[in-house]
Amino acid sequence: MKNKTLWKQVGAAAIAAAMVMSTVPATPVQAAGGKTLAVSSQKQLNQALKTVKGKNAVITVKAGKNVKITIPKGTYKVTIRVVGKKAAVVNNGTVKEIVVNSKGTVAIKNNGTIKKVTVQNAKSVSFSGNHKKAVPVVVNAEDVSMILAAPAKITAKKDVNIVLKKGAEKSSITCTKNVQAQVDNQTKKAISVKIADGTTLKVESGESCTITPKGKKEDTSGEDKTDGKDQKTDDTSDGFPSLFENAEECQLVVLFFRQFFFGQFFWWNNS
Repeated sequence: MKNKTLWKQVGAAAIAAAMVMSTVPATPVQAAGGKTLAVSSQKQLNQALKTVKGKNAVITVKAGKNVKITIPKGTYKVTIRVVGKKAAVVNNGTVKEIVVNSKGTVAIKNNGTIKKVTVQNAKSVSFSGNHKKAVPVVVNAEDVSMILAAPAKITAKKDVNIVLKKGAEKSSITCTKNVQAQVDNQTKKAISVKIADGTTLKVESGESCTITPKGKKEDTSGEDKTDGKDQKTDDTSDGFPSLFENAEECQLVVLFFRQFFFGQFFWWNNS
């Protein structure tokens, strides 16, 4: 009898918890003009872009371990927010901003126009494409590895590792206060690095060094190169614990336990 009563109490508590959890929505990204959309496939992205064409909006591309999307030709007043452990984004259009908020690696290929890229969280971000003008890239992620094969204007607000490959010759790097940059210049031209006090240093072709916040160049040519695979990152990309890949998985787990405990509760109640 005591066991039956205990199971009833446990079942009731679990049901209440599951019902509360199921009402907690994923944290939305608020767009200018109030338009926010979430997609998880290329088809949904295409439809979302048609829906918001000509309007300011944020489109969050959600995925679990792997996502690949292509932004088609056209002009869009949108911010594309990319989440997921591994993502590849090909841009053939004109977009206001791409925000990287990833637990892993993101590859961006820009064959159109991106007015700004913001790296909020990632282990590594590779940047390529056939664009000629350097794209502004703001790095807010700690110790992210940026692999550039296209021109980018990097503003590093956190310590960063930057590898410049063929195609990134027109790139430049600016470090804000107390930020350190490890730079591996594999291009055939010198790359300028500007630190917080206004001092500009040159990283020559073939040179690998660390630029300190005090403006010193420390040779790192004898050290192992990094491609971002071993970099640490905070597990905060989508507001969910690392137990779940995304909101959909969380909701499925909640639904399962809610149905399970409902069944257990009524079975014990009627037995």
